[in-house]
Amino acid sequence: MIEKVSTHEKYEGLRDLWASVFGDEPDFVDAFYSNFGADLSFRSESDEISGFVICNDDGRVVSALTLYRCGSLYVPREYVMDPDDDEEYAEYDPALLDADGMPVYVSYAICTDPEYRGQGLAAALTQYVREFVTSDTGPGGISLVSPAEHSLIGFYSELGYSEGFYVSEGIGFPEMLEFSEDFDEDYDELYDEPEDESLIWGLGPDGAPGLIEDEEGFESFEPEMSIVRADAAIYDRYREAFLSDTVHVSLSSNMLNLIIMCSLDGNGLLVINGGDAVAVMDETGRIAEELLVNPMLMDISSEIEAEIAARIAMSFGLERLTYRTPGYGISQSMYAASADLEITGYYGFPIE
Repeated sequence: MIEKVSTHEKYEGLRDLWASVFGDEPDFVDAFYSNFGADLSFRSESDEISGFVICNDDGRVVSALTLYRCGSLYVPREYVMDPDDDEEYAEYDPALLDADGMPVYVSYAICTDPEYRGQGLAAALTQYVREFVTSDTGPGGISLVSPAEHSLIGFYSELGYSEGFYVSEGIGFPEMLEFSEDFDEDYDELYDEPEDESLIWGLGPDGAPGLIEDEEGFESFEPEMSIVRADAAIYDRYREAFLSDTVHVSLSSNMLNLIIMCSLDGNGLLVINGGDAVAVMDETGRIAEELLVNPMLMDISSEIEAEIAARIAMSFGLERLTYRTPGYGISQSMYAASADLEITGYYGFPIE
């Protein structure tokens, strides 16, 4: 029988199994649940996170899954096809447009005691939670899973999931900067001669990124660039602005806090050159789990992301920086939805 965790005893069973299978400390599991508002004494429930378990005849947890809400689906409204307009727009399925704002949940830390593997327990849990998330009696949203290995894509496909959230991966080497003499000149030209010379890209008076009045000029993009740590609110403003033309998961404040907790020094959110790019450094400081570049810079160079990654690597004293960015190279997360949706988009932080 599948049970929703509603007592501290059952939660301890889930926590112990999670820790033994994935090697995390029990304190991390406690912090994970607390981050999403869970009361670990279970006097009250959280709408943001739940545990689901299967127990053996002795009541011991032998398979477990953690479900948490990571945010909501964002679908750009400007991409609606206008039949009266001759200009071509990307055409989305009407059902996808209606799904804008749909809650997105992640099935995470799916694990089974080695003694009980091969009995389909994890598959049963995953399917049960998928049906719960996508049903009218549940949240009526989107269920995500992030396969740890490419070989698991087929496994999740059999459980009702489809590929739909993708990333590209790249590497930035500081040595490559020697071969990009035209980059600084093109960068300066972008800001020196915009269509409206009074506007540049930056944070406006309300703290939101966008085109603003150029009162103090703009510093050139140099190898010795500005990298500052950002709080979750500032990072999220840039993130949403840079992804405004992309189907993606807008992250909840709890999810952003989890990302901070799992990143470099407990705060690995970076803003580069006051808004040229943002990045999240993993806990080792050698991988940018997410690198998002100001769309205005994409016309400068097809290698702009690698250029910026190389400059981050230089600033951190690294020989290279591996990074992830929106794209269609790697299936990062699979989805199932309450509606019949075909989603091609970007998720972001699977917290692997």
